[in-house]
Amino acid sequence: MVFFEYDKGLEILQIKKDKVREKILSSAYEEFSEFGYSGASLRRIAEKENMTKGVIYSYFDTKEELFKANIRPAIDFFDESFAENYIDKNSEYYQEVYLKDLLEKSIPKKNIKEFKKFVNRVCECRASLKLLLFCAGGSAYENYKEVIIKRYAESFYNMHSKLLKTDQNLLKTTMEMFVHTLASTYITMLEEIILHDPDKEELELYAEQMAVFVTSGVKQLMLYNFKPENV
Repeated sequence: MVFFEYDKGLEILQIKKDKVREKILSSAYEEFSEFGYSGASLRRIAEKENMTKGVIYSYFDTKEELFKANIRPAIDFFDESFAENYIDKNSEYYQEVYLKDLLEKSIPKKNIKEFKKFVNRVCECRASLKLLLFCAGGSAYENYKEVIIKRYAESFYNMHSKLLKTDQNLLKTTMEMFVHTLASTYITMLEEIILHDPDKEELELYAEQMAVFVTSGVKQLMLYNFKPENV
């Protein structure tokens, strides 16, 4: 019985610690959103929650660590998006959709469905993506857009080299600026969702329009890159 009461006491203490941590993260999000990383103040965050800066430091060693905790879902989102197994899965999908019938004019319903899943995932991470893409100036993540562009480009080269059975280096010499443009468009798409905060109906329509736009473009790119005997 004594052990049970001791364990219960530890559990209650942990719950309290978790609540304090969540309060700090919530106030920090508001602070970073309003002032950006460089202008954010741990003192103001502490005052909002009627605590001292020392309490914040007992949970997060630095402002950078606190910021990183807030953007963690966004970092995970990009890690998932550019994971090798995700690229392989998409390569198989593009082979199925595009290589079997490149001249098909309709947009596959599966493609629209995948885009809807993607934009919904963006909305789930909207808060942390906002900090990462718009409020990271002065932090270790202030140039993260370039990191995203680089990772997007690499995933694009990997996928298309598998699809077209082309050497990656050849693709890079002929398509570097084009792929950079695609990656910039990808970031813009994320930013539009974050800035406009669309409702469910608007998000569905946006996903469909982007699916049509991207799918049609990739199809034409495939036709352009394929030799006639392979079409």
